[in-house]
Amino acid sequence: MTKTVFILVLSIYTITSFSQISVLNGYVVDKKTGEAIIGANITDLTTHTGTTSNKFGFFSLSVLKNENHTLQFSYIGYDARTISFNLNTDTIFTIEMSSSNTELKEVLVFAAKNTEEKAEIGRINIPLSTIRTLPSITGEPDILKAYQLMPGIQMGAENNNGLYVRGGSPDQNLILLDDVTLYNVSHLGGFFSVFDPSMVKSIDLYKGGFPARYGGRLSSVVDVRNKDGNLYKSNGEIALGLISSKVFLEGPIKKGESSYAFSFRNCNFGAYSYLYNILKGIKYTEGYYFYDINFKANLKLSQSDRLFLSFYSGEDNIYYKEKKAKNDLTNIEYSGLSELKWGNTAGSVRWLHIFKNGIFNNTTLAFTNYNYVNRSQSSAEYLIDNSKITDYYRIKSGIDDFQIKNDAEIPFENLTFRFGALAGSHSHIPGVVSYSQTTSETKPDSVATNSSVRLKSVDVYGYAEFEYKLTDKFSANTGLRTGLYIADNTAFPVLEPRVVLNYLFLPSYSIKASYSKMHQNIHLLTNSNGGLPTDVWVPSTKTIKPQSSNQLSIGFAHTTKKNYELNVELYTKKIKNLIDYKAGTVLYNNLQNWEQKVETGGIGDVKGLELLFQKKTGTLTGWIGYTLSSNTRIFENLNNGKEYPYTYDQTHNISIVGNYKITENITFSATWVYHTGNCITLPSAKYQLYNYDYNNPMNKYLYTDVEIYTDKNGYRLPDYHRLDISLNRSKQLEKGIRNWSINIFNAYNRQNASYVFYKKSKDDRVGLYQGSFFPILLNITYSYKW
Repeated sequence: MTKTVFILVLSIYTITSFSQISVLNGYVVDKKTGEAIIGANITDLTTHTGTTSNKFGFFSLSVLKNENHTLQFSYIGYDARTISFNLNTDTIFTIEMSSSNTELKEVLVFAAKNTEEKAEIGRINIPLSTIRTLPSITGEPDILKAYQLMPGIQMGAENNNGLYVRGGSPDQNLILLDDVTLYNVSHLGGFFSVFDPSMVKSIDLYKGGFPARYGGRLSSVVDVRNKDGNLYKSNGEIALGLISSKVFLEGPIKKGESSYAFSFRNCNFGAYSYLYNILKGIKYTEGYYFYDINFKANLKLSQSDRLFLSFYSGEDNIYYKEKKAKNDLTNIEYSGLSELKWGNTAGSVRWLHIFKNGIFNNTTLAFTNYNYVNRSQSSAEYLIDNSKITDYYRIKSGIDDFQIKNDAEIPFENLTFRFGALAGSHSHIPGVVSYSQTTSETKPDSVATNSSVRLKSVDVYGYAEFEYKLTDKFSANTGLRTGLYIADNTAFPVLEPRVVLNYLFLPSYSIKASYSKMHQNIHLLTNSNGGLPTDVWVPSTKTIKPQSSNQLSIGFAHTTKKNYELNVELYTKKIKNLIDYKAGTVLYNNLQNWEQKVETGGIGDVKGLELLFQKKTGTLTGWIGYTLSSNTRIFENLNNGKEYPYTYDQTHNISIVGNYKITENITFSATWVYHTGNCITLPSAKYQLYNYDYNNPMNKYLYTDVEIYTDKNGYRLPDYHRLDISLNRSKQLEKGIRNWSINIFNAYNRQNASYVFYKKSKDDRVGLYQGSFFPILLNITYSYKW
C-alpha cells in the first residue's frame, strides 16, 4: 500500500508542477495572540471553491495563475476578512483575524452552510466559550462532562466523566492530547477530567464517520489540542476554588517567533487534611490529592517549518501514614503506610514542514506512561526483645507506549488527499501482586503472581484518505486504514474501510451516511464503575483476540435562516471479541493468570436514534438532545448464553442546555438531564446454609448466606434526573478580568440511586433500599485573568 500511495503522490505532484495552477498556502491565526485558528473557512469568491484550516491553522488552496482572485476568511466569533491577489507562483503567508464583540450574522450563516456542504457525520465540536459557562459540581468547566450532554454520549456512574459513546465503554475511546494517547483521564473518581480548560484550545469528538487517519479504538475519538502560547504578550490566570486551584501562564519566548503555555492544577484536599491533622495533633496522616502539569512550546523555525514540544504529567494519590504508636498492654510499637496512586505522563515532539505545491507534512515522536500502584506496609516492633516484623504488599500495573508517525496532506481543487503511517511499541504490566515479610532474623520472603511478566507488542499502520467534492451538492470522505498488530508471537492483520457521504438536496437540507470498520488491540478489565482505577489494561494475545466493530449511520441536517439547527441520526453498531470477568472472579489473585479470569468472544449489539436541536446565536443559546437506544451483550458462558442488557443500556436519554446572557458581564446557565435507570444484577432469592461445628462449643451452628441469581442485569435502578444551575459574573479591571462563578449541583435535591442494598425491617421483612451520594451542593470559584 505504501508503494502505491507513493507512486500516486509522485504522479499527482508531477502533473500539478507543470500545470497552470499556483498553490496558495497559509496560516490563519488570532491577531492578538498568534494562536492558530482551527476550522476557519476560506472561500475563493471568484471560483466559489473553498477549504478550511487544519489542526495547525494551516490551509492550502489551488488557484489559476495570473488570474485575479478574492478570498474571504471567516470564523465564528471573528470579523471576516477579504483579500484580493494575483499569483504567478506558489506563495505562503499568514492571515491574522480579529475577534469580534458583535455578532456577524452573515459570517455565522456562511459558516453553517459551509459545514453542511462538508462530508461529516458523527463529529461534535462544542465551543470552549460555551463549555466555560456550563454548571459544574467542581466549580470549574469540565470538557468531558460537557460532551456527556450531547446525543449518543452517556455518563456512567453519577457525576463520573467517563464517556459511554453509542453503546461503548470508556476504554473504547481514543483520547488524544496533542496527538499523544492518554489512558485514565479522570481525577477524584471521575469528578475532574485531566484536561485544564484554561490550557485547551480545541476539542473534537467523533462518535461515527471516523476519518481513516484515526484508529485503535471502537467507539469514539476525542482529539484535544492545547494552546501554543501567545506569541506577542504574556498572559495568565489564577483560579481558587473549594476543591482545586490552578495557575495558567503563556507568553513569547522570542516575540513573534516562539512561545510557551504552562498550567498547574492541584487538589486542595491534601492541604485541608494536613492542617486538620496539625490542629488536632493526630499521629497519623491521611488524605487525597491530584495534580496536572501541562507545558507546550511553539517555535517558528522558518515560514515553512515549525517545531512543537508538548508535555503532560498528572497523578492521583490516596494515602494513609501512621507514625509509631506504642500499645502499653502489649508493649509493641506499630507503624503503617498505605498508598493508592495512578496517573499519566506523556510527551511529544512534532515537526511541521510545508513542501512545494502545498504538501503539508507533520512528523511526531511520542511516548505515554500510565502507572497504577496500590501498596501498603506495616511494622510491629517488640520492645521486650527489640525484634521487628515488617509486612509489605503491592499491586502494580501499567503501560509504556512509544510511537513515531507521519501525516501528510495534499490539497487540490475540490480534493484533499491525506496519507500517513505510524509504528508503535507497547509494554504492558497486566497486574503484579507482590508480598514480602521481613523479620529481624530473616531476609524478605517474596511472592509474585505469574502475570508479572511484561507483555510486549508492536503495531504498524498506514492509511489513505480522500476528502472530495464531486458537485456543488455531493461530497464524500473515503479512505482505507490497514496494518499489522503483533503480540504473543501472533500477528493480527487489520483492514478498515471508511466511507462518509453527504448530499445537499436543498440549500440548507442535507442527507448524510457513513460506514466505519474499527479494531482495538487493548482491553480494559474492570470490576466496577466507581471511577477509581482498580481496572487493568491488557493487550490482545493469542487467546484474547482484538476487538472489532462495524458501524453504519445515516443522518439528516437542516439549518434555518435564523440559525437554528436540527440534526437527526440513526445508527447500528456490531461489536465482536468483547471480554468480561468470569463469574466470581477476584481481580488480583496469586493463583490465576489474568487470561484465565476472563470470558472471551463476547458480542455487542447497539442501535439508536439521536436528535439534536440547537440555537447557536442570540441572547439565549443552547440545545436539546434526545437518544433512543438499545445496547445488549451476549457471552457463551455468561447468563446461560442468553442476551442481556449492558450495564449502561439507557433506553431514553434527554439533555436540555441553556445559556442566557443577562448583561454583557453576567451569564446564567442551566442543564437538565434525564435517563432510564442503569441495569444491575440482583439475587432473586436468598437462603441460609447451616453447618454444625464440632470444634466450637460456643457456636455449634454456623450459617452461610447463599444468594441465587437468575438473569444478568435483570433489574434497573430508578430513572435518573437532575438540574444544575450556574451564575457567572465577570468584570474588567485596570489590569485584568475578574470572574466569580457560583454553581449549584442537583438544584432540586433529587435523591438519585447510586446503589441499592437489602435491609431487614423490625418485623423481620427484608426490603430493597437505595442509597444516594450527591444531594444539593454549592461551589464558588474565583478567577483572575491578566
